[in-house]
Amino acid sequence: MRRVAVWLSLLIMLSLAGQAKAEGLNNLYAGINGLLSFFADPFVMVVIPPEDFEELPAHKVTGRILSIPAGTLLSAYRVMMGAFDVAFTPFWVFPTMSPEPRWETIQGVEYE
Repeated sequence: MRRVAVWLSLLIMLSLAGQAKAEGLNNLYAGINGLLSFFADPFVMVVIPPEDFEELPAHKVTGRILSIPAGTLLSAYRVMMGAFDVAFTPFWVFPTMSPEPRWETIQGVEYE
């Protein structure tokens, strides 16, 4: 009876391995993408301010000024979550924590 339980658990683990590998690699690719592209966030947000800043008074000036700290905070968040995704790649139960990428540095990957 013990052998049947062992073989059954092994079959279940093997059936889940494909999903675990795909989910873990997605986290790894998203984390690497975040670590490679974090430095551009402050610059891109100054050049193209977020749409949320259009409600500010004199948004053409204040939106660009507020984009500097917002972009810096976003780049810090992108680095922390990218490092988290890379570090916890083997534990596929964690969802992808990295924010949506600006550029897809690794082509052919479906980012969440």
